[in-house]
Amino acid sequence: RLHERNVPLVARQDNPPNVPQARSIETVWALLDRKVYENNWEAKNLDALARRIKQKAKEFD
Repeated sequence: RLHERNVPLVARQDNPPNVPQARSIETVWALLDRKVYENNWEAKNLDALARRIKQKAKEFD
């Protein structure tokens, strides 16, 4: 159906399967998520969340 509607698809070799080891960015996001919300931290507003994300991302260096 998608082919009939000329919907562009990503080639199989360019789209790894749903395997966590093949998608390392998913691991990075999971680690960052844990760091941001450790000790049950909660954002009071969007600016606080952005600051916290930047702070915790710097800790990866």
